[in-house]
Amino acid sequence: MGNFIKKNIFLCIIIALLAGISIFYIYDTNTGKLPGKRSGTEDVVYEINGEDITAEQFYEQMYKNGGEQIVAELFGRTVVDQAIETTPDLEAWAQNQAAAVEQNYKYSYGASYKDVIGQALIEAGYSGYEDLQQYMLDYRKRIMLSEQYAEQHFDELKIRSISYLLIMEGENTEDRKAAVDVAFAEGKSFADVAKEFSEDTSTAYSGGVLGVIDANTNNLDEAFLTAALALEEGMTSPWVHSEQFGWFRIRNDASTPETLEETVIQQALAEAGLTEEDRDLISVNPYETLVSQYDASLTGKAILATAEALGTDFGGDDELKAMILDYYGAEEE
Repeated sequence: MGNFIKKNIFLCIIIALLAGISIFYIYDTNTGKLPGKRSGTEDVVYEINGEDITAEQFYEQMYKNGGEQIVAELFGRTVVDQAIETTPDLEAWAQNQAAAVEQNYKYSYGASYKDVIGQALIEAGYSGYEDLQQYMLDYRKRIMLSEQYAEQHFDELKIRSISYLLIMEGENTEDRKAAVDVAFAEGKSFADVAKEFSEDTSTAYSGGVLGVIDANTNNLDEAFLTAALALEEGMTSPWVHSEQFGWFRIRNDASTPETLEETVIQQALAEAGLTEEDRDLISVNPYETLVSQYDASLTGKAILATAEALGTDFGGDDELKAMILDYYGAEEE
């Protein structure tokens, strides 16, 4: 059952990103290698054996070699750069995360760690190891844009903060469920009951906290998600059966922006073993787990909505526009 939900270990996510997510910066990597040079009315990106390669030629070559993905990712990067300012705090965050990844890879790969990181970044469209911090910065800015989109579309997305407890199928299942019911009848809090009785060890220790989900969450049990979204704030479900996992009791901890923020703060305080007096020590974004774990569609929606707000013009290229919309998951009208 431990695979049902796992806590967010940020460093592991970053390592997975290095292995799999492609955010391409080939244009920026090459632009400026011949500063100030132009061919006719176009900027020159680079020169080979005396032949100037213009920006337009480079774009066509990039599309040919990298396909739709490379062009779409470059588009997304441009939109995010326009929407999210690079601040000193963001740069410091990226630097710290890059250092953490370096340490992890150094431990795993020894003296060859730079080569391993560099190859992963090259496969993601960067120039190599030296772009690790830029990669982290780009990733964080996309997450921030997605979080902003989630907050702005809270009701439409049916965002909820959810906790749960699980009783697995097996010997004396009904007795174990009955013990939970008795604990609730005695007035014990959901968190205390989950800590005592939940058989999902990945969340029981935290009082059953799952995190923030929405209607587009696609990596949860279907019966679980349906029941969770149907709950009013503060309500606990009756027993919900999952053929794969067993029996759930589910609580809607928050379903308004205000209560969501407060709930996430209180959960962070509890997990860190802090009190209300330590509130200023806690800095959390209530949409972080939603964006990073549960709704993979948010980034695409955020990029497209932001592009529209910025007045994006595809210059009459309907094929390019259709490809970009499809890549980022736009629904057909």
